[in-house]
Amino acid sequence: ICDKLGRTVVFEDLREMYYKGEIISPDGYIENGVIHLNTYAENPIGFVFKHELTHFVEKASGYLEFVRGVKNSNVYKKWLCEKMGESDVKIAEYKYKQMVANTHSDIYSVSDPKAEAEMIADFVGEMLFTENGSGMVSLVSDVEVKHRNKVVQFMLDLISYLKKKLSGMNSLTL
Repeated sequence: ICDKLGRTVVFEDLREMYYKGEIISPDGYIENGVIHLNTYAENPIGFVFKHELTHFVEKASGYLEFVRGVKNSNVYKKWLCEKMGESDVKIAEYKYKQMVANTHSDIYSVSDPKAEAEMIADFVGEMLFTENGSGMVSLVSDVEVKHRNKVVQFMLDLISYLKKKLSGMNSLTL
């Protein structure tokens, strides 16, 4: 898959990685354009690969509108609040970004745009491209009308890109 997408993926043992003087165990990360996946992650392909792939499309046309649509959806707000055990979306978002800033070497504060990028990539990794498509259907049906067409178009463009790149791979299972 990665060869077809022009990306390199490395599977490695990331159980004991030093960061800020502490041992951490990330599920994955991108460094110098290479996706590193922890072989001991709970779901290295089903979640981590989708999460890291999301970072590669952050500069794509339509991505910012996609993010606006996602952030205004109840599906996203519910996911975020459940993740952080909060009922207030703003508090949940702040806590999530704070958690990200504490665990990522290249993010220094909750106001860093990279903190939001991690949050969106986590949402995509968990909720969007599910086996039965329910995550995508839930999001699209929930996105405000003013964002819906652009969100749908971004996802269609991404799927079309992936299909073109992966054509000829008949037994693809994630």
